[in-house]
Amino acid sequence: MRHRLLIFVLLLAQFGCAQLVAAKPISLWVMQSDQAKVYLLGSMHVLHPDMYPLPEPMNAAFQDSDVTVFEVDMNESTGATASMLMQEKGLYSGHETIYTQLSEETLGLLQGYFNAQGMDIKQLQRVRPWMLSVNIGLIELGKLGLDPGMGVDLHYQAKARQAGKSVLALETFEQQIELLSGETPAVQELGLKLALQHLDETPAFINLLIKGWATGDADGMYHAAAADYERHPELEAQFERLLDHRNEEMARQIEQYLTTDQTYFVVVGALHMGGDKGLLKLLGANHDIQQIRYSSE
Repeated sequence: MRHRLLIFVLLLAQFGCAQLVAAKPISLWVMQSDQAKVYLLGSMHVLHPDMYPLPEPMNAAFQDSDVTVFEVDMNESTGATASMLMQEKGLYSGHETIYTQLSEETLGLLQGYFNAQGMDIKQLQRVRPWMLSVNIGLIELGKLGLDPGMGVDLHYQAKARQAGKSVLALETFEQQIELLSGETPAVQELGLKLALQHLDETPAFINLLIKGWATGDADGMYHAAAADYERHPELEAQFERLLDHRNEEMARQIEQYLTTDQTYFVVVGALHMGGDKGLLKLLGANHDIQQIRYSSE
C-alpha cells in the first residue's frame, strides 16, 4: 500500500529561533542569494484537521514571500478540460474492462475489498488500475481521519490567492496525470495488487510519514518510502519517475528563482526533499540551505 500512497503523500531564515527553548527542526528550509530568498516547505498532501494551525514559521515564511510556487495549480484540476483528461487517462475504452484486463488474483482481491466497503465493483469496471489505486488510497486515508482538503499545499494556495500573491506551478495538472497513468498495464496492475495485499500496513506507514513531516526528517521519510520499493524491485523505475526524475527538473526551476530579486515560498511534497537525489541534496550542492527550527512553548 505504501508505494501507492506516495501519490498523496507522494507526501516542511531565521525567525528569531534563538530565544526559543528546545527548538526542533520542522519541514521548512531557506536559502538565499545576494538579492533573492527561497523558502522550501515540504508538504503533506493530506492532514488531519487537528494538525492546524501549522507551525508559525511556515506562516511567517508565507507572509514574507512575494511569489508562491506549488507542484501544480489546483485550479487546473477542475472544469471540463480536467474532467475529459481524467476520463481519457483513467477509464478503459472500447470493450476493455477490469474483467478483460486484470488477472483472476487481482480481480479477487478487488472484489473482496469493494464487498467490504459495501460498494458494487461493477460500477467501477471501466476504471483503470492506477485510478482504482488512487480511489482506494483516498478511502483508506479517510478511515484514518486524513483529508485531502486539509493538505498543506491546498491550504497555502488558497491563502495565496486570497492575499493576491503570485501563484506559480512547477508542473501542470496534465503532466501529473500523465505521470500517474503512464505506467504499463502490468505495472499498474502490480501496484493495485500490492496495495490491496498490504492494506494492514497503511496506518503504521502513514503515521511514520506524518511524524517525519512534523519533525522535519526529510531523509527518514524518503528512506521509509524507498524501502517499500526495495521489497519490489520491479517497481523501482516507477519510484524513480515519481520522485528522482521530477526532482531534477524542480531543482532546475527553483535555482532560477535565486537569480531574481524576490522572495519565493515553494511548497512541494515532503518526499521530494530527502534522499541522495532529493531537492535538499540537489540544491545544496551549490547553495547553503538552512533548516528552520521552532518550538511552540
